[in-house]
Amino acid sequence: MGDQFLYDTHYQVDKPFALIDLTLSTASPNRSSRDEVLARLLSEQAKSKSAISGDEEVEWKINKDAMKYWLGNCHQTGLLSRQNAFDYWLMNFVWNDTFRPDRNAWGLLCPESTDLSRALLFRWAWIHDAPMLSAIMWYLSVRGPVPARRFTESKPCPVEQMVVATLSGLREMSSDIRTRTEYRRKIEEISKYGFQPNTRRHKLHTHLALLVDSGIVRRSLQGEYSVPEQVQQLLKDHESLATIVRRSLESGPIGLGGQLFLRLVSQAYGVIVGNVAELTDRDWANISAEIRSFWQNVLAWDRKFLGIAALAELFLVKNLMAGTALWPVDSWKTFLMGRARKRPEEMTVHVGRFGDIRYLRFNDD
Repeated sequence: MGDQFLYDTHYQVDKPFALIDLTLSTASPNRSSRDEVLARLLSEQAKSKSAISGDEEVEWKINKDAMKYWLGNCHQTGLLSRQNAFDYWLMNFVWNDTFRPDRNAWGLLCPESTDLSRALLFRWAWIHDAPMLSAIMWYLSVRGPVPARRFTESKPCPVEQMVVATLSGLREMSSDIRTRTEYRRKIEEISKYGFQPNTRRHKLHTHLALLVDSGIVRRSLQGEYSVPEQVQQLLKDHESLATIVRRSLESGPIGLGGQLFLRLVSQAYGVIVGNVAELTDRDWANISAEIRSFWQNVLAWDRKFLGIAALAELFLVKNLMAGTALWPVDSWKTFLMGRARKRPEEMTVHVGRFGDIRYLRFNDD
């Protein structure tokens, strides 16, 4: 499946902040570990504390098999490398000081960075899961408040409709014949046979939890889910699941579904969105000290690079919440490549496997 949809999920993987916190505390910044070993360690370590889910502290029981699904999600979304060391998106939550140092529950956020942490989680989720998240929010806007069972037990099944709409949108935007064929096969299979009840929960709870922990979706004490009125009005402007999914996949300066993402953030968090702009020398002078502090952190982990895309996304969220200019990932790559050519003694940029600029290294430390 494509990177824009977390298809392989598990209903127990429904506490994203707690899982990210647990992963930071259990995995290593620089050492590799087999999936089987790390999944076992994660499941054992999870028992040591309760967990935060939305605004509630709950007892946490999660097994090794669910942790294997979580590790698969981590590999797909830039939290862990294939060798299970920290990847660059996981580092963003470190540098954002997301979790309280004295926490007695997994996923307990620092009060000073709560809003920024929730926006950062939503951005991470949006990059990798925008169409399914949009489908869930749209359904809540026209049907909510909704108990979780209505997603899975109603006829026709809303979860199956959301997944089919998501796969259809991804198929429309793909130009690869094999990918399109695989999407069509999956759509036909779901339309003909549907999902088993437990599979419906698998396809729902990971995505729903991302929205709850992000603060975009509310969960009542009675277990009903809803979106804030201002978000509801925004989503109701779209006439169908297919329409909102297509909107979430539209190309834009800050990535797929960028305009919808910015409007959602504006309404959900009450921020004034700044203009999209190019990163400049003046901007770099204002942020370089902070980036160099991240570089010192990376050196302490015996790592060689900073990931440019994840770094750009961190500052996009920071600037978004501050109402200042938004610098797209491509702007960062262009700026850093130019600066590295002019000042090779200061920094170098490095490419990934496919020749695209991906990494930053300082040379003057």
